[in-house]
Amino acid sequence: SSSDMISQLKEIATQESVEIPPEVLRMISQNAKGSLRDGTNVLEQLITSYGSSIRIENARDFLGIQGEDRAIVFIKHLLTGATPQALETINVVSSEGYDLRAFQQTILSLLRAILLEKTGVPDVMDLSNDIAGQVTFLANSVSLPKIMHSIRLLNQFKHDDSVPGPMLFELAIVELDLR
Repeated sequence: SSSDMISQLKEIATQESVEIPPEVLRMISQNAKGSLRDGTNVLEQLITSYGSSIRIENARDFLGIQGEDRAIVFIKHLLTGATPQALETINVVSSEGYDLRAFQQTILSLLRAILLEKTGVPDVMDLSNDIAGQVTFLANSVSLPKIMHSIRLLNQFKHDDSVPGPMLFELAIVELDLR
């Protein structure tokens, strides 16, 4: 499980005398998709690259991911029908050179948290207080069908190098707005 991997990674970091925030351990775990070996390799590479004090920004840069802050802003725009702002957000993320696959995974994880919150499932994700508050707000503000449709739509596309930049994201955003 994710919490087991985070515990293992924390133990490794402690043995190596590395200061690492819990959020970085969670990011590594999510990036490794359940593979402790992959998670351990990422942690070792972070230690090699950044030394004994690893910051959240280091991990985001290293993993090529956007933080949950930008993802939750995107989700707010998406779920509230602010299509121009959602399109602008995805284009800014793309133009800054971030990995859109990783951004998509962050968005889907947060949409899952909103879905679970909406359906009354206890918080199963380790989110910061600010993000958790925004997840609760969105779960209370948006209809269940809209949340479910957003998840389905954003989960169905796979990034393809033959399609330029954020085009698939843009199509999904516009399609969601049309429904």
